[in-house]
Amino acid sequence: MQGRYTEAKESYEQVLQAEPHFAPGHYNLGLVLYAQGHFDEAVAHYRKALTIDPTLIAPLNDLGVALYALGRTEEAIRCFQRAVQLKPDFSEARNNLDALLGLQTEQEAGEQRRRFIPYECSPILLKKVHPE
Repeated sequence: MQGRYTEAKESYEQVLQAEPHFAPGHYNLGLVLYAQGHFDEAVAHYRKALTIDPTLIAPLNDLGVALYALGRTEEAIRCFQRAVQLKPDFSEARNNLDALLGLQTEQEAGEQRRRFIPYECSPILLKKVHPE
């Protein structure tokens, strides 16, 4: 599979050498880079595609996915929110937004719960409060 990604990457790079302002080329190269685990590079190409054509929705969603992979949750949420704002029926972006907001809520709830557990709490009580 890695060989196909390498081929695809080389093809998109050739296309972009000939047509540097071809938004779909930047988007597709971003997809390949993301699949290879090169999240920073994928982000750069998704952003380039959106700079060229701000009306594209899929790169906005995938930019959010790549930003989340980099641990940049707040930026990812903003991407998903913008995608949903531009296209309310874009289910991928809505699902990603709901998932991240849900994760955020769970993390905040977990942090809140930890504040109320006494320092010298027994392990049995901790398991009841934090069944992980």
